[in-house]
Amino acid sequence: MRSGGFSRSQALEGYAFTLPALLLVLGLILYPIALSVYLSFFNQNLLRPGLGRFLGLGNYARLLSDSKTLNAFQKSAAMVGFGALGTMLVGFLLGLFLNIGFRGSTVLISVLLIPWVLPEIVTGQIWRWIFQGDVGVANAILHRLGLIREPILWLGSVELAMPTIIGAVIWRLSPFTTLMFLGALRSVPPELLEAASIDGANGFQRFRHITLPHLRYVTVIGTLLVAIFILNNFAVVWVSTKGGPVNATEIIPVLIYKMNFQNYATSRAAALS
Repeated sequence: MRSGGFSRSQALEGYAFTLPALLLVLGLILYPIALSVYLSFFNQNLLRPGLGRFLGLGNYARLLSDSKTLNAFQKSAAMVGFGALGTMLVGFLLGLFLNIGFRGSTVLISVLLIPWVLPEIVTGQIWRWIFQGDVGVANAILHRLGLIREPILWLGSVELAMPTIIGAVIWRLSPFTTLMFLGALRSVPPELLEAASIDGANGFQRFRHITLPHLRYVTVIGTLLVAIFILNNFAVVWVSTKGGPVNATEIIPVLIYKMNFQNYATSRAAALS
């Protein structure tokens, strides 16, 4: 071993250990992205062999002028905006509540993790069962409480379908943000809180000037991760509504799926992706 560095054999050994992971990234991430970019410049259709005619940026121009694409961007933006805001807010409030450290909090944390552990397809099925128009659990409870007389078409209404799906997304992702905030709250140095208390700071002042600054990094990273999770969400929407009714929940991943596997427009789907 050379002083101040690694020997050539150790460096080669390190590269050998990282090579499988590098090949996995190249095969499962970089290659599909490069292939999608390449296909987006042609007019390939799954019903016709070959790449088809070269279009250059024609697919992109067509997508930008397509009302369905603009609708999908709007629906995705609404889902990401309201979903991320709701997920972070619910996670923050639950994190504050669990940080109290009451008896049974560990069991409650385990229960709260269930929505996050469940596959997205299961989440979509559960949400569809709860908010089904005729025999849904939500309508049954509201009817027994005397709050409604007629069933509400939660997933069959243009006005209610998207808020219902956003509720499903918040329900599934809030355990993730809860654990993030709970970990950040428990990492606040207790000596800082004690020193502030000795200096006469009340509970709100300690929370505002000591606790909240420690949550800034977690809030930024958590918001970015949640936004990515929501933007890539497909299974929950597809199982629940398939993008309906009347394209009310047709977000970008759903539109990409329909373009490729229903309309067989592979190149346009690649351009949109």
